[in-house]
Amino acid sequence: MSALAEFKAAERALAIQYRAFEEMKQNPEFKKALEFEAALDVFLAKHKMSKSALYELLAFDVEPDSKAVAKTAAKSADKADPNRVKRTYTRKTHYPLRTYMNPHTGEELQIRMATNATYTGWVAQYGKDVVASWLTHTEAV
Repeated sequence: MSALAEFKAAERALAIQYRAFEEMKQNPEFKKALEFEAALDVFLAKHKMSKSALYELLAFDVEPDSKAVAKTAAKSADKADPNRVKRTYTRKTHYPLRTYMNPHTGEELQIRMATNATYTGWVAQYGKDVVASWLTHTEAV
């Protein structure tokens, strides 16, 4: 691309950005936010305070960490009711190991869930009730 073509492309991009900038300046919400910021600056100047000091005073992080917020909320909940029993979460137990014996082929199949390809093939071929009757052993976990 020639230097002139690059210049023209940059000029077009700049014009597009400038139009978007002008539209933003006309937005009523943007004007309201600017007024608020100006009023806040006047307030902070009156009290000889910086924005960072205000954030610190309000215990407000500019970009709060969601995990830190959740921990703080959990700690404050614990402090609110000292007699509250903490909820303990346990991992879901595994499905029991089931053993099926196909009397037609003599094939033995051990599965935990009914998503096994061989099992679903048997169900399609012989029917669910028939395959259920082939259950020989269930090992609880």
